[in-house]
Amino acid sequence: MSAPTEQLATTPPAAPAPPPHPARFPLMLLGSVLALALIAYGALTMVILMSRHSASSSAEYGSGITSIRVESWGMCGGGITVVGEQARETVSASWKDSWSLARPTREVRREGPALVVDVDCSWTTAWTPSVDLTLRVPRETALSLQNDSGSVLVSSVVGDLTVRSDSGRVEAVGIRGNVDVQTDSGSITASEVQGDLTLRSDSGSIRAYGGRSSRVALSSDSGSQRLVLTRPPTEVTASSDSGSVSLLLPASSAYAVTTQTDSGSERVRVQRDPDAASRVEVRTDSGSILVGNG
Repeated sequence: MSAPTEQLATTPPAAPAPPPHPARFPLMLLGSVLALALIAYGALTMVILMSRHSASSSAEYGSGITSIRVESWGMCGGGITVVGEQARETVSASWKDSWSLARPTREVRREGPALVVDVDCSWTTAWTPSVDLTLRVPRETALSLQNDSGSVLVSSVVGDLTVRSDSGRVEAVGIRGNVDVQTDSGSITASEVQGDLTLRSDSGSIRAYGGRSSRVALSSDSGSQRLVLTRPPTEVTASSDSGSVSLLLPASSAYAVTTQTDSGSERVRVQRDPDAASRVEVRTDSGSILVGNG
């Protein structure tokens, strides 16, 4: 009698490995190059930042200057401060430069009664250079200031003020003249201004207190607005895409008020008269509206 035969399971041969994707090697090479570039960039940035320099200087410019224009180019950091002084006849400038690769350059020139200051920062990346400028000027001086990144502070000036800022806080205090401020990103504060107000911020709050402005125009894409006037204005317009608007006006006058909001409450607590000499128009896409007495 023969022994039973054992059936052995047979394993099929393994399938051959698929060939590598044709893009595998170029992608690995590209990733390695990018990683090395990031490491080198980080190391270079650390070295440059550790070797940062700073220097201060000052200058005096002659009498007869009635207007000043400051222009900043190349994404300079730093702030601009301007102070009007009653007894001053000349313009005093104090500079503080900070840099790593190349020191910021500047050109100061006279154009008749105007003083023109051009600031240039050529090397701008992670090691952005900065220029802090402080000007002490005669009280009666008109100003036009441009700053790329940094605060702008102006006080006690008799003359029109224009400010253009890409990023940074703007503050105007005690200005007797028209004030026109536009900033892409940064808050705006105006206090005790005797002149027309035009304030616009793409992203940032707007505050105006204690002013005696005849005409006021406020505008913001994203940010709240608050206006407090001590004298009835001729015209106030305020618009906000996203943010509340609060206007506080003297109770001694009636106002022709128009409000519109797509999303938000509306409260009008002033004496209303459609034929009043003082006209107020407020519009928000998303945000509450308050027009009251302050």
